[in-house]
Amino acid sequence: MTYQYWIIRYVPDVARGEFVNIGLLAGRDGADWAVRFGSHRGGASATTAHVGRELRAWQDDFSRRIGNHGSPQLDDSGIDTAWMRRIRGRQASSIQFSAPSPVAAQSAVQALDLLFPHLVERAGTTRAQALTRASLRSEVRATLQSRHGLVEGVSLFVQPRATIGKQRATIDLFQRQPASSRLVSVWAFNVAVIDGLEQQLQASNYFFSLLRRHGAHLALGGAKQVSLHREVLATVVFDPPSTGRDAQWRGEVFAAAQEAWDDNGITSVSLQQFRAETEAAPRLVASSGAG
Repeated sequence: MTYQYWIIRYVPDVARGEFVNIGLLAGRDGADWAVRFGSHRGGASATTAHVGRELRAWQDDFSRRIGNHGSPQLDDSGIDTAWMRRIRGRQASSIQFSAPSPVAAQSAVQALDLLFPHLVERAGTTRAQALTRASLRSEVRATLQSRHGLVEGVSLFVQPRATIGKQRATIDLFQRQPASSRLVSVWAFNVAVIDGLEQQLQASNYFFSLLRRHGAHLALGGAKQVSLHREVLATVVFDPPSTGRDAQWRGEVFAAAQEAWDDNGITSVSLQQFRAETEAAPRLVASSGAG
């Protein structure tokens, strides 16, 4: 049988990107659920000791709730994957859940037995790896494909070329659907070289300012080409700047980019927000029709 599991993390400072894997939740709709927390020994001792002091009450309460998953809850919400989606969609505190992943097991407890030693017991404090633009594009593409069933080369196009007169630009992703085609750009603000990022943003924003006045043509491979109306939907998915080296400069580049996106009528969301909104939206059916 296939169960889903979520890693439970304590994030002492979201801006620093550090977290501790403190527990693991496993379950399956219509079947059993189980949760297990670590002892918080080893690793970054100051952080893990703080986890033990501050989060014990929350852990006990959450454990009781999962343990009573078959009984009516006070807020009338049952324990299932839909409930977990809601929990993840509004997570803004120091307790966060990873995206769900599948695991083959005969029970929720067996899933924990398999995964817990590798994901929690051996995990210390971890710094979230900075996303590159390429890895961010892959994350967004995978989310669109898994949630909306988009098919690459049919309803989802990766890095198509857009032209406006003699001006050319590469668009990260083009979501082609009958009701609402959309351009998707991705920007990672924790890359090593900020000079290059700033120049790329300026070039992209200039191109979108032309698009809003004249429309554009988009080459989808081979002889396929579509015309884009100047009011075509456009979204930016970004990995926001964190504290650390050149934090002020990154923050200023990010603020300037947000201002330009607003001026060009582009919706901007963080990767975490994009995932949450995509999971909450109705599932779409892939289509090869023109947008």
